[in-house]
Amino acid sequence: LLHGDQHVVHRVQRLHRAQAYWEMGDKKPMAALAIYNKGVEALAAGDYGEAMHLFGQAATLDCGFPWPATHLAWTLSTCPDERLRDGRLAIVYAIMALDVFKTDIPDFIGTLAAAYAASGEFEKALWLCDKAASIWPSEETDRMRQAFRQGSAYVEPSGPPPDQEGISREGIGRVGGRFLAGDFQ
Repeated sequence: LLHGDQHVVHRVQRLHRAQAYWEMGDKKPMAALAIYNKGVEALAAGDYGEAMHLFGQAATLDCGFPWPATHLAWTLSTCPDERLRDGRLAIVYAIMALDVFKTDIPDFIGTLAAAYAASGEFEKALWLCDKAASIWPSEETDRMRQAFRQGSAYVEPSGPPPDQEGISREGIGRVGGRFLAGDFQ
């Protein structure tokens, strides 16, 4: 699969996983998906505090669903509002997300790199960034490396991490530039 195709596959898998649990009577994964989607909308709207709150709720509801944890870690690490950044907490959530798959996913590794940089651990951040780039090079990874080499955290200009769109029961992706949130509660 191409890297972009992996994002589509993961989005479909998230929806199918939540629906399977729903059918077995466990509503938490579907609720976590709905809350996560609201977090993605809040992040896209620039409401970082609300996005972090929602990602934290979703991560708590379903620890087998790594995207809320990685989004929370990313936002805690790269938030344009420095008052909301917390590198130590970001490391915890980034590791939690990586532990779900037990494999190297470049975006998740990049999130952990950003978390270490936000904590001032630039050598670890550079090593992880290089590891992510060795799997899937990107312009963002290059920008992150440049910041880390200068002893700076990487700050996201605004919005969600690349290729991280919301999911609805009706479909996957964006409609009219807005993220789909779905109504699963």
